[in-house]
Amino acid sequence: MSAVATVSQIDSTQKSFIASGTIALTGNYGTSGGAYPHGDLLDLSQLGVESNELPYCVEIYEMSPAGALSSGNTYEYMQGTTQANGQIQIRASGGSEITPGGAYGTPPFSITGFVLAFRAFFASFTA
Repeated sequence: MSAVATVSQIDSTQKSFIASGTIALTGNYGTSGGAYPHGDLLDLSQLGVESNELPYCVEIYEMSPAGALSSGNTYEYMQGTTQANGQIQIRASGGSEITPGGAYGTPPFSITGFVLAFRAFFASFTA
């Protein structure tokens, strides 16, 4: 099972498609396979982007409401072999990877008080 990305917008520039939206984590962090099994699979193939290319950049970030504290975690997109099998890796504020059963708790991680959002950049067919 993959984390679910919900698209709120696709912007087409002359050479890129930029999809943005939110991500709902599955709670399978570290158990969803891959070459390095610390991550939540993220399927970007269902976004409706008219490109067969892998994304050349994916930004994942917290959108916290005014007055709320962010978690301090950072989120990194680990590119897969297709648009359907990339992974999200989470690092704590000190830079250590959050792993199953590690010092930062056992997944599923509780995301409260903010939305996890993304922007993914894909090469367009018309360059």
